[in-house]
Amino acid sequence: MLSMLPKLIILLLLVNILTALPASELKIQGSEDAWSVEKACSEVTATTIMANQDDPTCRSYVTCSFINGQVRGLIYTCKNGWYFDVNLKICGTAKPDGCVEAETTTTTTTTTTTTTTTTTTAVPWTKEATCADITKTEMFANEDDPTCKSYVYCYIPNGTIVALIKNCKANQYYDTSLRVCVGTKPDYCT
Repeated sequence: MLSMLPKLIILLLLVNILTALPASELKIQGSEDAWSVEKACSEVTATTIMANQDDPTCRSYVTCSFINGQVRGLIYTCKNGWYFDVNLKICGTAKPDGCVEAETTTTTTTTTTTTTTTTTTAVPWTKEATCADITKTEMFANEDDPTCKSYVYCYIPNGTIVALIKNCKANQYYDTSLRVCVGTKPDYCT
């Protein structure tokens, strides 16, 4: 009987370990699906602008657009020194909480006569890229104007998308949430 006691203790320990957590709570480390632009855009039902979850610097954002019934996700980069604001859905000079400084990759190779330096740079913002996926007349923030005294006006005459920079009337500022010029200067404008 004493020879069976160690076997019984091991069996009870094994049963205790196996029943400690329900199967639904057991997770294999690293088994969670990684975030991707394609996956994020596949979950939207309308044209959407969102934070790029793969960018801890907050200097880029994702647009999900519907073209001919299919969703297309594109990553855009804010201009140098600007950050994407998830609430306003535009780039601005205020660095959001939790964002890290961008790392600049510099490689220097020195020989007796040559030095090569490589620096990572952001893709510049353009009004044409802002208007690229419109299907009707729309107005957007002019990311080159931190004063908010102008905006991007996108329209489609004769099937061709046109992007224009237009100025608000005197003493008016473009409000990104309302998408119109208003008399009160928004807090994010300089």
